[in-house]
Amino acid sequence: MKKLIQGNENLSADQRHLLFFILKFKSAWQAVLLHKPIELPEEYTEALTEIEAKLTDKQIKQAHSYLR
Repeated sequence: MKKLIQGNENLSADQRHLLFFILKFKSAWQAVLLHKPIELPEEYTEALTEIEAKLTDKQIKQAHSYLR
């Protein structure tokens, strides 16, 4: 999956960062697949928020769709 993400030129660097972050956590990946909010421990939630702040809602949805 990581090689596919790296090779996709339609994804921005920040979208790739978001996808790699999500793939590190089984619960985050499941939440994306089930269209639910991502719930992580506080220290990881802050990191996720920082990554998502660099992206528009459309870019986040596009990245999530890539995992589905």
